[in-house]
Amino acid sequence: DSGFKGISIRLVGELAKLEVDGNIVSVGAGLALPALSKTMSQRGLSGVEFALGIPGSVGGALIMNAGAWGSSFGDVVTNVTVMNDAGDIIHLTHDEAHFEYRHSSLDTYFCVTGATLALEPGDVDTITARMQTLFKQKVETQPFVEENAGCMFKNPPGDSAGRLIDISGLKGYRIGGAEVSTIHGNFILNIDNATAEDVLKLVAHIQQQVREKTGISLQTEVKRLGFD
Repeated sequence: DSGFKGISIRLVGELAKLEVDGNIVSVGAGLALPALSKTMSQRGLSGVEFALGIPGSVGGALIMNAGAWGSSFGDVVTNVTVMNDAGDIIHLTHDEAHFEYRHSSLDTYFCVTGATLALEPGDVDTITARMQTLFKQKVETQPFVEENAGCMFKNPPGDSAGRLIDISGLKGYRIGGAEVSTIHGNFILNIDNATAEDVLKLVAHIQQQVREKTGISLQTEVKRLGFD
């Protein structure tokens, strides 16, 4: 709400390029995930169909190990290229990136610049149909039009954050301009010029209520930037 004391860098041009050699794909961190998903389906390459409905970049997907429907971006990554604070380019293996559930060690570097993916060759129509099915499921089960930052909380082992929020009676709960989605409880919507403070207060309320009613402590998936 008080601004960000730093700079924001948008990766474009060479840092958003896409090159395909058989089933090996070199992709820049600035490329949008929907563009990657669509292009790969057209090439008959499977592994990133889930990414069509994620409004982010390849770089963000690498750092957060983004995923949906049981698949994660790290599953198809063989190598990652990063830059350190001194401007050196470093090539990391899949194992060195330390992909975990909605996490990696890549945020310790100044910037992720790209990655190499190994995808599975397949039938274009079959891959496209699977991609469209997953996208349809997302639109039908998650808020897609309203402003939001995606899933707010990580799913606890063997459970769903959305289910826990639902059984805690929090769907539709509102603080200021921020509201818990009535479609999927793990989404906080900006429905009326919500401030960051509104969202953080709602996050804290959800965590408290879920902990009191279920004994489970929800951990946030969304990262915070510009907070003390």
